[in-house]
This record gives sequence, structure tokens and C-alpha cells, in this order.
Amino acid sequence: MPAFPIKGRDLGNMVGLKYSQVTSRLQILIEKGLVVRVDRGVFVRKDALGVWGGDLKPERPDPTVEADTVLAALKDGPKSIREIGFAVNGELSSSIIRKYLTAAREAGQVEYANRSWTLKTAA
Repeated sequence: MPAFPIKGRDLGNMVGLKYSQVTSRLQILIEKGLVVRVDRGVFVRKDALGVWGGDLKPERPDPTVEADTVLAALKDGPKSIREIGFAVNGELSSSIIRKYLTAAREAGQVEYANRSWTLKTAA
């Protein structure tokens, strides 16, 4: 990982990995606190964040927006967690998606059956 902000797609081109593989690895590094997401699809090593000045601040995702994004991905029909991950362009890790889906199921917004999540229809 270079010591400057880089897009996930560009990083994939540098190392010869698919975008989905790069975002998966970046999510793991984010969870470990080694990489920071500074913009949509732009990442930087945490130790290099201060080098780039005050204009780059770690983005703090709004959990409400993330949850709404997961639910919006289900509007087209049933999806697995992996399919939801592709629908949100790899912006959320599978563990985050699972967390939002579990909360939505407890709130009665979604259902889980046959390895797929669906929006719960009003009866």
C-alpha cells in the first residue's frame, strides 16, 4: 500500500487483482486500523494520513445512510450478502452488511430464507 491516497481500482491495477479482491482486503485492513477510507473508493495508510495535511480526514460513514444503502440494494429482489456487497460496489464489508441486515430483520424490515434476504412486504 503506497503512502499516498489511492483509489481501490488503481491499487488493483498496480497489483493485478480484481476490484472486488482489493476492496475485500482493504476492508480487512480498515477493520484492523491500518488503512483509512478518506473518500468514496479512496484509501490511505493510517500512518501516512497526517503527511497529507488537514484536507484529508478519515470519513466517518453515517450508519443510517449505510443501512439505507443495504436496504435499497434489496429493492430489485432477493439477494445474498455477497450480491448486496456487489450492489453497493464493495463499499461495505460483509460483516457490516450482516450487522445491518440483522438489525433490519429484528425491526421487521427484511426476511431471510433460502440464503437470500428480501424486503418484507406489508401485509
